[in-house]
Amino acid sequence: MEASGSIGRAADSKSAGWGFESLLACHVVRYFINVNVDDMWYVMSIKGLTQYFSEVVVELSHVEWPTYRDLIGSTVITLILVSFFIVYLGGVDTLLALGIGKVLSSV
Repeated sequence: MEASGSIGRAADSKSAGWGFESLLACHVVRYFINVNVDDMWYVMSIKGLTQYFSEVVVELSHVEWPTYRDLIGSTVITLILVSFFIVYLGGVDTLLALGIGKVLSSV
């Protein structure tokens, strides 16, 4: 196995030994420099868009969507927490405003 970079890091399965190209951040630039114009036109074409959206539909079919009960429970918890933080931050703001007002009025 070869090292994954010149900075002394050990090789891992993402960069060496498994047939993958290096995923180091410094190697990202070459992907943008060596973009084939024909590939760009394919992606921007109708065929490319239809393939993209068909792949999106396939990926969305793998998503485990929450049940109605889970959705309602999460919504209730979110509303309770948001209400609590509104009251808490409003109280802190009011106390700070009163405190600063008293300090400034006594000067």
